[in-house]
Amino acid sequence: MKDIAVRAGVSVETVYGQGSKASLLMAAVDRVRAGDADSARVDDRTDMRTVLQAESPRDALKNLRTLITASLPDALPILSAFHRAADSDAEIATAYETYEATRWGDLEPIAQALRPQLRPDVSVEQAADVIWSLLDPTAAEGLLRRRGWTADQWATWVTDTLDRLLLVEAFE
Repeated sequence: MKDIAVRAGVSVETVYGQGSKASLLMAAVDRVRAGDADSARVDDRTDMRTVLQAESPRDALKNLRTLITASLPDALPILSAFHRAADSDAEIATAYETYEATRWGDLEPIAQALRPQLRPDVSVEQAADVIWSLLDPTAAEGLLRRRGWTADQWATWVTDTLDRLLLVEAFE
């Protein structure tokens, strides 16, 4: 909390006045998840609507790629810190579990948008699970920070993989 106060240029008391470490971290995560301080639901936001209202499932994946490329550089550091903090703090671990359930709920509409071209052996729920799994911040962190990938490379890999795993006629 002291480091946060120093970086924010405020007193430690001011930081503690915002709530516990977990609530402060959740506020930061909510901000990067949504992209700004706007309180609109993720699926009501313009950038997500471009994914959900795309002409076709493949267009939805192209728009998702654009969204990931734009948001990942700002979101990854806080999401990675959140994940690591959950390993050592019970309150943060509980908040992290809540975040993961919310993240799945944020991603499930993408699976719904892919429904018209989902492979017959893949349900919308299974598609949402695959999307949730592939968009896990720890996977991104490994490839970006440890293997030197760019956000664009990662976003392309994720959306190409989703296409191949979930959609019919993936190799047009």
